[in-house]
Amino acid sequence: MEVIFKELNLIIFISYEYFQDQLTFKSKRYRDNSKLKLEFYINDLLEDRMIACCEHALINNNENHFFQVERIIGSKPCQQ
Repeated sequence: MEVIFKELNLIIFISYEYFQDQLTFKSKRYRDNSKLKLEFYINDLLEDRMIACCEHALINNNENHFFQVERIIGSKPCQQ
């Protein structure tokens, strides 16, 4: 399946994966944006959307998301 991640309506990652594969990608949070918004597309269909104050707020998010953030490297949690 084709997997596309978008941030601020820009494609930040495209890959072809199998179900339950682990994905690694880089993202950059911009200081002037109050929230981080990631959109996940599978075969051109929006499957999931995650919105949080920072990347760290997405770790172990218990909501029913198709994708899951397991760890963050190299960024600091926001102050919210």
